[in-house]
Amino acid sequence: MRLSILDEEYIFENTSSAMMQLLQVISAKIKDNDLLVSHLTVNGVEVFSDFESYLNENLSDVETVVVYTTNSSKLVNEIMLSTEEYVNRAIPQVKSLSEQFYQGATTDTWLAFGEMLEGLQWFQQTSLFIQNQALQPELLNFAAEALDFTDELRSLEEAVEQQDVVLIGDIILYEILPKFEGISANIGEINSNEVLDNVVN
Repeated sequence: MRLSILDEEYIFENTSSAMMQLLQVISAKIKDNDLLVSHLTVNGVEVFSDFESYLNENLSDVETVVVYTTNSSKLVNEIMLSTEEYVNRAIPQVKSLSEQFYQGATTDTWLAFGEMLEGLQWFQQTSLFIQNQALQPELLNFAAEALDFTDELRSLEEAVEQQDVVLIGDIILYEILPKFEGISANIGEINSNEVLDNVVN
């Protein structure tokens, strides 16, 4: 298999030990150049997470691995823009979801609830990632407060254990929805400042 990273190419055999070497090369190159992995293309297929698992699962078929890199400030900017798009799309769905729990949760309600939980967990990961970068205090505070759903996830877990659908509806309506609306209200201004900063620098 052929690895392409930062204008360099390497050839590896399709073995587990060679795959470990390939991953070590990627890790070293990223670290030495102070970059992050944006995504890979493996045989032309874009892979955005769990790179090691994906490569190991497809070990015998991997022919080409192309590594796309980014720097942390650019990646944070992309994540913040994605967050803005996601939260604005999600607000009407979250409102609807709380109403569905009040009316009696159906299979579709629980599926939508699962999708919302995935969104909250994504916010958690985003919050931690941004806090680990050396960024402006305004952005760090936003990530630490607005994007942190630890308390809400804990409350939801307890309500699910109690099988209390009305309580789940209350948590969504009175805790999660206001946080989503708060993110929506503030993230546009932060993003416009971030974009301007990146254009100027």
